[in-house]
Amino acid sequence: MQRCNFRWLVGLLLVMTMGLVGQTPPVQAQTQAVAGEFIYVLEDSTLGNRIHHYRLDAATGRLTSLGAPVATGYVGDDNENNYVQRLAYHMPTHRLFAIHDGASNLLSVYQVDTMSGALTPETTVSLGAGSWGCVAVHPSGSPVVVGGMVVAGNGAVGRMHSFVLDADGLHQAPGSPADAGAALPYSCRFSQNGQYLYTGGYGATTIAGFQVDAGNGAISPLDGSPFNAGVSYPNSYATDAQGRLFVADSAGGQGRLNVFTTNNGIPTQVNSGPFNFNQSMTFDGLLHPDGYYIVATMSGLKIYQVSGSGNDTLLAALNSPIIPTDTYGPLALSQDSEWVFASNLYGSIYSLLINPNTGTLNWLATTNLDNSSLISGMVYASAPPPPPVTQGYLYVLRNKVDGNLIYGYQVDQNTGRLTLLDGFPIPTGGAGGTPLRAKQLDFDRSHGRLYALNDGSDTLSVFDVNLFNGTLSPVAGSPFALESGEWTCVKASPLGSPVVAVASNKLISFRADTLSITQASATATSISGIIAEECAFGPDGQFLYLTGPDIGVYRVNAADGTLSMLPGSPFYSGVGASGNSTTFGLVVDPENRLLLGEEWTATGGWITANHAFTLLDGRPTAVMNSPFIWPINMFPIDAIYHPAGYYIVGNQLSLVGSGSTLDVFRLHGSGATSSFTFIPSTPPGQPALPFPAGAVGLRTLTLDHTGRTLFVANDAIGSVSSFRFDPATGTVQGLSTLSSGSLGGTSIQITGLAYANIHRVFLPLIHIYTAKKPHGK
Repeated sequence: MQRCNFRWLVGLLLVMTMGLVGQTPPVQAQTQAVAGEFIYVLEDSTLGNRIHHYRLDAATGRLTSLGAPVATGYVGDDNENNYVQRLAYHMPTHRLFAIHDGASNLLSVYQVDTMSGALTPETTVSLGAGSWGCVAVHPSGSPVVVGGMVVAGNGAVGRMHSFVLDADGLHQAPGSPADAGAALPYSCRFSQNGQYLYTGGYGATTIAGFQVDAGNGAISPLDGSPFNAGVSYPNSYATDAQGRLFVADSAGGQGRLNVFTTNNGIPTQVNSGPFNFNQSMTFDGLLHPDGYYIVATMSGLKIYQVSGSGNDTLLAALNSPIIPTDTYGPLALSQDSEWVFASNLYGSIYSLLINPNTGTLNWLATTNLDNSSLISGMVYASAPPPPPVTQGYLYVLRNKVDGNLIYGYQVDQNTGRLTLLDGFPIPTGGAGGTPLRAKQLDFDRSHGRLYALNDGSDTLSVFDVNLFNGTLSPVAGSPFALESGEWTCVKASPLGSPVVAVASNKLISFRADTLSITQASATATSISGIIAEECAFGPDGQFLYLTGPDIGVYRVNAADGTLSMLPGSPFYSGVGASGNSTTFGLVVDPENRLLLGEEWTATGGWITANHAFTLLDGRPTAVMNSPFIWPINMFPIDAIYHPAGYYIVGNQLSLVGSGSTLDVFRLHGSGATSSFTFIPSTPPGQPALPFPAGAVGLRTLTLDHTGRTLFVANDAIGSVSSFRFDPATGTVQGLSTLSSGSLGGTSIQITGLAYANIHRVFLPLIHIYTAKKPHGK
């Protein structure tokens, strides 16, 4: 998911203004800048604390190091206790806060560059002698609190610093530090409305509560504080929008959790608390907005489903297997709540995708710190979220011999409902002809353009998409002449240029920029050795791949749009080795693997094979055990790649009444050891969720920008369906279907499906305001 920043907002205002006068703003991939998502980890060491920083790939969960860790210049204490909340982040102001316990006893503040992830030191403040365990930021950005314990008399007592943050730095708030008494802070959390603060965790069974004055930063103990926690060493604090407070027993052995209502800030145990679940020692906790309390323990993550409200709140342990098992460290949650990040004290970070419907976790990536000491804090950081976008646009190409039509629909992101946009369908300006095509429509996100093939009139139609109302405006010169041929596939490079149109025996490349489309060569390039059905660019746009049945490879000159066949092309694919067969579903994934499907008729039904190839300098090499053969009753017509690692196949069953189905395959491994696992389209024990009754003509598939909504065009009934795709499990659930005949009839030809949504940041819009001021990228 792309994030918002100030430049995005300026651009948004400009695009909206231009949209009012019917113009589509120019955009360029080469100058595009998108706010990032980052993970920061505090390495606690007496030799000098360091902050490790990583960029998050929100599609895969993988973390990429941003370089050498940032040396803070301050030292820690190497303490192995439950000190895992020594790092905090405030999203609206992009500030990162770090505690340096031990000899330094400082709180440092950094500004996060949400484009690059770089850290810029802002200020530091002394905490004084003590053992400082947790830092938390008020929802407004000020005050910032630090909890710990200090020696007083014959023992330790809890202390809470409160600092006001302004342009001049951090300033001690009135009455700070405040007394937490016997509640010794390991964990501290503000209520979500910012009115109250709770802390505790070590050596007692109490919780300290404070009233917060956000204006001057003062915190004052609530009447009756500290309160009975109902558990030993209350830790892993979390709060929710209902005002509830969640805590866990961090001593181990008792393994209890407790939930409190907080009317007027006073914690009151709910009717059924405490809850006994016998978990081991806890370190950190967070509350997932879909109703799960997640706790990091010595024996792995524990997930509890939250139900009821107020005094009737209940916690139920989820018994699904949780991996990994060594999560005795801090937790973090991504902005969209799809990724849970767990860790252990000794340098492992785990990226887990959560299923919001079931609470189950899928462990997808592991990152190991280099030469790490102890982890004493981890946070997710990004720019603030953009304004809510609850709609996108879905475009359907209907192939007609008397003139192709494009249907445009507004998509509700929450329900999947499709609403026909005003003025649609619109003619492309060209006619259809050859049936059984599925790739004749493509959306280029770099330029905001829609490309449509008209194979009956041998032309290419090009439209600018207004991403704020879904309207289409023909580009000057559209439709463009192609030459005579059976045009099967159109595809824009991930860089936005070139754009290729592919026929069974030739291809044409067009160079695209913000204002125009021009043919890259005088005539179409001849294809030899294959009958091209599908086309795909590699992830970096350097190579173009064609299939039918072998694999044609062309090197792409992005500067002028020209194509040159790779020596040795076409390359043997193995398709057709079993006799008469059909190819489908060409994709190239971010790991530079080429995936290709094959189907052939066998006794008792159809056989499907998934072919997989690694790509080195464009050349395909079959992976071990490829092809992967599945004796599944399928008649595949299209396939797409899901960024969470799935190959999704749509089946156009030809038996009347049998409907159309989906089959999902999860990819495993990498490179030469890649493999597939078949995943049924519905969970075991649940009834099948077929496409609309009687539908036998599934034609083409596409995904929305989040990867959670799958769209399917079905030409047997002239309709479109939307489905919720679960990236954690690979299962599919129906959402909404247009009525039969919505695309102008039944038993028609649908030859393309494309999705468009506002989810990019375009710097050329900002250049209008900053033409005289250079700015970094």
